[in-house]
Amino acid sequence: MAFWFSSFSGGVMLQKRNHLFAMLLLSVPAAQVAAANPNVGALMKLSDRYRGGLAVGVSWTIQIRSVEDGDETTTNYRVRAKGVNALAECFKPPRCKGEVVLFNNRNRRRSGGAFATACDQGQ
Repeated sequence: MAFWFSSFSGGVMLQKRNHLFAMLLLSVPAAQVAAANPNVGALMKLSDRYRGGLAVGVSWTIQIRSVEDGDETTTNYRVRAKGVNALAECFKPPRCKGEVVLFNNRNRRRSGGAFATACDQGQ
């Protein structure tokens, strides 16, 4: 969800998407609902677990299907996360096998230092 904000500065209208404000705005009602309904609280805990941010590590396998100009590509990753760090390693398709994406303190880095890899370009 995005909110548009407008302000005037020297007669010029500025429009910005402020996702942080939207998240803060939505977090207060969610916290109140979680306190009132234990099922929502459990759901929020589970959501936090899958986003990482835990002292204990968590791992899972994901499959991403993308379609571009009618061509469908499926990519599979093994993801391991602990704290604010995560490692995603591609294992399918074979042309991308071994490709690694490292999230160090939630910042993304790819193996080889290149952002556009053969897997990204569909080669």
